[in-house]
Amino acid sequence: MQVKGIDSSGASVETAQRRAAERGLNNVTFENISLQQLDEEGSSFDVIVIWGVIHYLSAKDQGPILAKIHQLLKPGGMLFATLRSTRDSRCDVSQRVAPNRYRTKYFDAGQDSEKEMVMSFWDEIEVRSLLSEYQEVVLGHRDLEPISGSRLSSCHWLIRAQK
Repeated sequence: MQVKGIDSSGASVETAQRRAAERGLNNVTFENISLQQLDEEGSSFDVIVIWGVIHYLSAKDQGPILAKIHQLLKPGGMLFATLRSTRDSRCDVSQRVAPNRYRTKYFDAGQDSEKEMVMSFWDEIEVRSLLSEYQEVVLGHRDLEPISGSRLSSCHWLIRAQK
């Protein structure tokens, strides 16, 4: 089995490469690219894992990326993914700027100044609609309570979808 990992963070790719080497994994390759730059042929993958990414993409990139992922999966292939849930406390304290899109504030680890970004949040009906091309969609939900003073919970849909 061959494994390919991609990430737009060079530091994350370096960490993954180091960990794979430490474990003697010779069947894993990594690329420092974004999903938008992924250049693979259709029906190339048995499994695709896309964790903590889609909700950060622009609204115009989400549809094409999800279509590309569906195309890249072999028939019967599995998608494992996360999407931010409307139960996330950031959804409640953010400004809605479009359907599923909210301008939210956040802090990077170790930073004192607040930043702003637009991200997406979905309810169950919206998630199922987004993944309607799949034969089977199984959803779980994860609510993480904060351990810092932020009082913001992080809530995600956990997705297993079969093409």
